[in-house]
This record gives sequence, structure tokens and C-alpha cells, in this order.
Amino acid sequence: MLVHAANGRVVEIAPISQRLPEIAVALQILEHSPLSGRPVKGGKRELVIGRGLHRHVALYRFVIAIDTVFVLAVRRRRESGHRQSP
Repeated sequence: MLVHAANGRVVEIAPISQRLPEIAVALQILEHSPLSGRPVKGGKRELVIGRGLHRHVALYRFVIAIDTVFVLAVRRRRESGHRQSP
């Protein structure tokens, strides 16, 4: 897929299906470090995965009482309402 970057360049990014293994590996960090994501509203947290145009954000909730992480959503950073840094 071709994407027009903020700097005017056109870059190619891999479809999500090709990125799933990397995302799954990144989510495994939550198994040992469930508080590693940044806190957001409603007791949820966000884990940033990847870099640049390949960046994704995983929204999750850690329930301490049952020592369990629930991944609620994984989105491309641009789709999650965040602006790219210049």
C-alpha cells in the first residue's frame, strides 16, 4: 500500500496482515510488564508498537485482581486520533 507522508514523500507500507507477527511479539511484553503502556482515560493503557509509518497503538486494560491483560483494540497510530510528530 502506498501512503503519502506528511513530508510530501510517497512511501510503501506493509498491509496489516504482514505486520501481525510483529504486533503479537510486541504484545507479549505485557505478559511480564503489564504497566509498561502509558495510562489513558478510564483505567486503560496504550502500548505503542513499531516506528514511523509502521506504528500501531494497542489499547488495553490490566485487571490487577486477576493478573490479566485484556487487549481492547490495535490500530494504526494515525487511525487512533494521534498526530504524527514533525
